[in-house]
Amino acid sequence: MKFVFLGDVGSTNDEAVSYFEAGDKPPFWIAAKSQSAGRGRRGRSWQSDNGNLYCTGVYPVLNTPQLTGLLSFTAALALYDALETYIDPNDISIKWPNDVLVKGAKVAGILLEMRNNHVLVGIGVNLVSSPEGTPYPATSLLANMTEAQLSQIEPAIPTPESVLAVLAARFQHWHDTLIERGFVHLRQVWLLRAKNVPGNVTVNLSNESFKGRAIDMGPNGELQVRLMNGTIRNIHAGDVFFEPRDDE
Repeated sequence: MKFVFLGDVGSTNDEAVSYFEAGDKPPFWIAAKSQSAGRGRRGRSWQSDNGNLYCTGVYPVLNTPQLTGLLSFTAALALYDALETYIDPNDISIKWPNDVLVKGAKVAGILLEMRNNHVLVGIGVNLVSSPEGTPYPATSLLANMTEAQLSQIEPAIPTPESVLAVLAARFQHWHDTLIERGFVHLRQVWLLRAKNVPGNVTVNLSNESFKGRAIDMGPNGELQVRLMNGTIRNIHAGDVFFEPRDDE
């Protein structure tokens, strides 16, 4: 696996394009010290301070666009695996479709883009700092490490290089699992790690908002939401806000 570490860039997704257009063969990963034009889902900007991880994995597209799109769930599972090497996995959860949370606060963002028969898996992880004033509470990996971990003679401080090494290896694992065993296996693992499924939700789409109860994730990654009248709606894209459970 090839890794390229850069300094200050516009975005790692854009840098990745220049590498495969120059002849680099996937899979490979591009990481940067900082980004001036980092972006998240639905065109939102992604704050990119020094010390955090900003990276893009480049892979060939899979057999169908639908299967390629499922790599966002693959990325979430891989990131979960990487984080649990530093903190208690009981504190980590996945919010549909691919937001990874620590104690209910967002610690990372994942953005898939398709370019010229390549899929770009853009991932930003708050390792040592997190933005303020965000619509959804944010946190960092360092803020959730224990005092005992940080007071060791050689504390395992998360660095972009060390976290990316685990993240890339675990992404390759789940990528291969998706191809060999299908999404059904990833779906089972995802649901075990999911936040509040089942649970009450508010869904904001481009043209409407509604409340319901998230009851499952379908075979193609869609969130299945039961409305008050019993109708089941399949959500393929949108902003979903989960209400806290009684035990939270």
